[in-house]
Amino acid sequence: SSSMRRTHDASPLITTGAEAGWLASSILRNRHSKLAGLLEALKNGVPLVILLEIKVEKERSWWLNKSVGELKQGYLLLFHALSDKYIVNNLNSGAQHDFSNVDEALASLSHVEDLPILDVKLVEPAARYRVLLRTYLDLESLPAPVRPLAYLSAPWRLESDWYQWPLQR
Repeated sequence: SSSMRRTHDASPLITTGAEAGWLASSILRNRHSKLAGLLEALKNGVPLVILLEIKVEKERSWWLNKSVGELKQGYLLLFHALSDKYIVNNLNSGAQHDFSNVDEALASLSHVEDLPILDVKLVEPAARYRVLLRTYLDLESLPAPVRPLAYLSAPWRLESDWYQWPLQR
C-alpha cells in the first residue's frame, strides 16, 4: 500500500508502497527473457535508459478519471568494461551504484518503495484514487546509430502494461 512520509520542511508526501516495488520487480523479471539482445548491446557499450512512469488518478463515477499527479523515474543502465561492472544511475537523484552482474543491476531497478509521488494536500479525504505504474525502455535516449534498429526491431520495444492499485492513505 502507499504510505505517507513527512519531509523536514514540507507537507506530508504520499509515497509508493511495497506493491510498487513488487510490480516493478515482476515487470523486469517477466521482461528479462526478452532482454538477451539488449544485454548483448549493453555489454558492447550501448547505455540503456529505463523509465518507471507513475500516475495518480482521482476516480470519478460519471466521467473520465482526473490526473492529479505524475512522475517519471529514470535509470541509466550501462556496462563499464574496464571495471567489468554494471552501473545503475538514478537520473532523478543522481545516485549511482555498481554491480558485479546484470541480474543484480536489474534487481536494483525494482527498489521503488518510498518514492514520493504526491503531496497529501492534493488528496481530498472522501475521494478515491488509483496509482498506475509502467516501465519501458526509452528509445529516444539510445545512441543515434542504434535508434533506427531499435524502432524497427521488436526486442528493443520493451514496455509493460499499466498496473494499478487503490491509493491507501
